[in-house]
Amino acid sequence: MANANHYYVDMRELFHSTGEIIAPLVHAEAALVTSGGAAALNLGAAACITGDNPENIQRMPDSEGMKNEVIIQTRMLTQMAYGYWRCFETAGGTNVYVGTEESATVEDMEKAITDKTAIIHYLGRGPKRGGVPPLADVIALGKKYDIPVFVDAAGETWPVDGLTKFTEAGADLVAYASKYFNGPHSAGILCGRKDLVDIAFKHSFIGFQYGTLGVGRGFKLERGTVIGVVHALREWLTTDHEPRLMAEDRMVNEIASAVKDIP
Repeated sequence: MANANHYYVDMRELFHSTGEIIAPLVHAEAALVTSGGAAALNLGAAACITGDNPENIQRMPDSEGMKNEVIIQTRMLTQMAYGYWRCFETAGGTNVYVGTEESATVEDMEKAITDKTAIIHYLGRGPKRGGVPPLADVIALGKKYDIPVFVDAAGETWPVDGLTKFTEAGADLVAYASKYFNGPHSAGILCGRKDLVDIAFKHSFIGFQYGTLGVGRGFKLERGTVIGVVHALREWLTTDHEPRLMAEDRMVNEIASAVKDIP
């Protein structure tokens, strides 16, 4: 990262080239480094809502007249303390909550679909907590109605197949936070369908500078961070994780030992 900051680069070229490196690593058509997992959600949502329409992109976050509804499972908010629904609202989305606090079904989602539906949201860690439909069924629903399925997989980086299983399953967009694969804490990755990632790029701070005036001007990154994401991802996917896990166990045990006698 430090070395990268000694060189001048064309930022458009840097983001395109790093996206081409990252995409095959996460088994996606395309990828874009973002300023965190939340920024990936925001840019991806904006892309789904506006499509590749320059006038729509400039109007955002005013999405009146566009497909702007986002289907989200109620259980994710109430039982999983999921607050990133806000990323869809700040991108011009209108959230439509389905199911109950205990569970949601694909049937609940299907009933909520209208001609305004832009995104079906899915939380990557949801199945670990139960009460959510299988991802495969949600993806099948999205394909039935030609609605993008957007997976928030911010921390689903261990085991490492979490970096590939959502795109392999057919998710249209997936968001990751790079801090969960030992990358810079101020960065993330948006990956998935090339057409949608390309539109998200137009919403980014670089796209803004070249006249698209999308929602993401504030999500700025410097070149060192972008390089750091690529390096960390490569390292995470090739390293032996057993020593890392053992070191974490030692740290936890040391802390537990130090406080065990405190009431």
